[in-house]
Amino acid sequence: MALHPHEFIRRWLIHVLPKGFARVRHYGFMSAAATRTLQAIRLHLGADPKPEPVLPEPRPHTCPCCGGTLTFLREIAPIRPLRAPPRKTA
Repeated sequence: MALHPHEFIRRWLIHVLPKGFARVRHYGFMSAAATRTLQAIRLHLGADPKPEPVLPEPRPHTCPCCGGTLTFLREIAPIRPLRAPPRKTA
């Protein structure tokens, strides 16, 4: 994609913060280490302290060739027991 220099600089400067500013998501109650603080804030606001994650609905497995639904019959056991590879001695 070819961009005019002014458009390239405009898109680049969207991601630049002025001197003295910091990205908010890394500090305060938005940081990854402040989960207890965020739960306390949600509790004071009357919201659920730990919301349930939204999981996608399970989809049936389909055949890549014909698009038909695949059904699970049984699991095939491994031929040999699983183990770690042998260690090399120096």
